[in-house]
Amino acid sequence: MEPDFNHKLAGVVVLFNPDRDVEANILSYLGEIDILYVIDNSISENRSLIDSLNCPAKIRYIPRSSNTGLAKALNVGAESAIKDGFRWLLTMDQDSRFRSDSIKLLLDYIEQNDVQKTAIVAPFHTNVQSETPPLLEEELKLTVITSGSLMNLQVYQEIGPFLNKLFIDSIDHEYCLRAVKSGYQVVRVNKAVLDHNLGDQKVHFRGMVSTHHNPTRRYYITRNRLYIVKSFAKDFPGYCFFLFKENLKDFIKIILFEEQKFKKITAMGRGLIDSWRMK
Repeated sequence: MEPDFNHKLAGVVVLFNPDRDVEANILSYLGEIDILYVIDNSISENRSLIDSLNCPAKIRYIPRSSNTGLAKALNVGAESAIKDGFRWLLTMDQDSRFRSDSIKLLLDYIEQNDVQKTAIVAPFHTNVQSETPPLLEEELKLTVITSGSLMNLQVYQEIGPFLNKLFIDSIDHEYCLRAVKSGYQVVRVNKAVLDHNLGDQKVHFRGMVSTHHNPTRRYYITRNRLYIVKSFAKDFPGYCFFLFKENLKDFIKIILFEEQKFKKITAMGRGLIDSWRMK
């Protein structure tokens, strides 16, 4: 039976060994959604943190008891939302929070526009390089990051889920590229703003930014970017060339600015080899 999509908006947030800031982050959007699926990838459960939100009727806590990956966790949330009759799903990282009225602005866009061919409606993300949204109210993008995005679940069912084999990094970019290749749009509403913490960012000379991800993350970032390059080079050559350059820039920034240089470069090498072997 097809879901009737009677409800307004569901949300999913994925936890992995969260700190106490996650409580305030969740509260920044909990009042704007009908239900929140909390997928916990931590080995130890975080029920006390969920209980502290004091909103049992709106939260469904789903412990996984191991790190099954961000892609798998998001798919669990999406499938739960579809089963419960929702059409749109807010996807959140544990380290992100909305500024006031941002979700309303995203929903206003959905209500005021024909979104049958829209896969994702996303906010503007702040970071150390860009704190001020563009003057353009909304714009089409090729890819956006998962956190803060409203995902059209009808499109999700048509183009397929996030790729579990990517595990963590670039799963959002791969999904967006697949959606655009299938004829759908990815829209960013610039007046809706999400504060997103991306690693331990540090700004160096000439605006160079290093993220100081650990070696394991470096492995997945490298491997998954190159997987996208192999998968979409014919369809999006410019974007794939950009990803190739990003890997090269990360290599240089690790050499210049970061600790654990040997471990991180070794991890990048393993990621390159495994992407080539499709492992």
